Amino acid sequence: MYEKPYHQSYNTTSGLLLKTRTFSLARSYMHYHRTFELACALKGDITYVIRNQKHILKEGHFVLILPYQIHDYIGEPNTKCLIVNFSPNLVKHFNKNFSGKHSVSPVFRPSPEAWMLLKRCINEEFPSPSDVSIMTVEQECAVKSTLYLICSEYINSAEAVECVEETDTLAFKILEYISQRFTDDISLQSVATACGYNYHYLSKVFNKAFGYSFKTMLNHYRLAYAEQLLKESNLPITRICFECGFQSQRTFNQVFEETYHMSPSKMRKKYSEKGER
Repeated sequence: MYEKPYHQSYNTTSGLLLKTRTFSLARSYMHYHRTFELACALKGDITYVIRNQKHILKEGHFVLILPYQIHDYIGEPNTKCLIVNFSPNLVKHFNKNFSGKHSVSPVFRPSPEAWMLLKRCINEEFPSPSDVSIMTVEQECAVKSTLYLICSEYINSAEAVECVEETDTLAFKILEYISQRFTDDISLQSVATACGYNYHYLSKVFNKAFGYSFKTMLNHYRLAYAEQLLKESNLPITRICFECGFQSQRTFNQVFEETYHMSPSKMRKKYSEKGER
């Protein structure tokens, strides 16, 4: 279905703090997102492809995917997997130190204490499946302590290295720029000016890294935010259009319908009907 890596936008711009899923795994498609992804093979083996490198996840082993890393996974028949996506804001220090890096060996086996703490956190606080955007102080403390313990064990086993290829570092810079400023009137030219690079060179780097143009990626972020506002707010659609960074209602409607195959008003009605049930 997806010939090029696709942006799993919900795990980037939805305000998600934590997402847990336990399911029988077949396979996914090459994708990326802003959240960290922690996966554990509960039954059977899983092949994870990260940065075009294959890693075998044996039963009881974990793998940690860093933000914006392109990845894919393939499970054997009847494979069972736990996947936890979590916001970089929950592990700010760890995220800051791993920014612009990648791991040569991202697969690791956690200590019994770390695994028990994670299971307790998921089973008692956020049973799978869960999509969590708001936490109590007690829940946040429990989650952060659990994630930091797992991240520390990841650091001890993973061989993290700097992204030495210029295409890697530049692609990461561009994604960071978009994620922080997608609601503004930005363009690849403004990124080129901010980073001190040639526009045409950046365009080639970005397309090579993600298989998408800058404009398409920018619209991914804006549309994901628009969907969130349609679902969670009562803002007029015209206001949502400009809140998301679009410069005209006509462009917003056109891009929205091309992506979701429905108008913004129909999507709002859809969410409204779900809420009434």
